[in-house]
Parts: sequence; C-alpha cells; structure tokens
Amino acid sequence: PVMEPFTSFILALVCTLGLALMVAGGLWRALFDLLVDICGSTTRAQFWRNYTAIVIVLVPLASVMIGRADDRVAHDAFAFVDQFRWGILGLILSLCAIALVLVNSIPNPRAALKLSNNVRTDDIKRLLQKIETVEWEPGDMERLIHVMDEIRAGHVLQHTEKV
Repeated sequence: PVMEPFTSFILALVCTLGLALMVAGGLWRALFDLLVDICGSTTRAQFWRNYTAIVIVLVPLASVMIGRADDRVAHDAFAFVDQFRWGILGLILSLCAIALVLVNSIPNPRAALKLSNNVRTDDIKRLLQKIETVEWEPGDMERLIHVMDEIRAGHVLQHTEKV
C-alpha cells in the first residue's frame, strides 16, 4: 500500500507534536527550578518556562510545515520519515538554542565566590572596627566568642533574637 503525501504529512506533524510535548513535559519541572535560580523570581521563571515550552513545540512543527518531503519519495511510505526528520531537526535546533541561552545565563560559581569573599571581608573589617570601639565589661568577650561559635555552627537566627 502506498501512503498518500497528505497522510504522511499529517502523520509526521502528529508524531512531531507528540515528541515535542514529551520533551517539553520532561523538562518542565527541572527547567523551572533552574530558571528560578537564574531569574530570581518565580513569576519570571514561569514566564520563561512557558516561553521555552512554546518554542520546543512550535519550532519542530514549523519545521515539518516548511520542510517538505523529497519528490522522489512523495508517493512512498518513506515520505513520512522524510517529513518527520524536519520535525526532529527543528526540535534539536530549538533545544540547542535554549541550552546555549541557559548556559550563558548561569552565573559562574567562581565569580560569585570571589564576590561573596570580598563582601565577607568588608563586612568582617567593619565588624572588627565596631568591636574595637565598644567598651567591654567582664564576661562580654567570652559571650562574643560563644556567639561567633554559634554563627559558625549555623545557629545565626537563634542568637540574633537573644542578643
């Protein structure tokens, strides 16, 4: 049996849509978590996640519609494969473009570490300057050392309320 060109086109379109929806669904949650880190808010992350899902679906569909089956296989069952390859190509291109944008948007942890170390150094210097101006009473230094040990241990919030 010979597959009609229109049938192979519709079949390629439906299979491309199904594959693109599966890819978008598979990336849905992980992409959102990554976008929250990059964007800084859930509202922005939701927008970019939705936009990305639309791109992942529409680019492959447009590729199937723009690309056409080779005339040599237009009346053969392989016309579907010829059409479907355009959808796969569109999906791959959209995923590569999205990955490129995401990779360039992810902050460099080394740069963030340098920045946080500089901020910490400045904060510590200011703190030490303030400590030097305080008139100490007996027992204050031991209490300060205890508070600093608690901060290092991660109990910052418990002590800030008491101090």
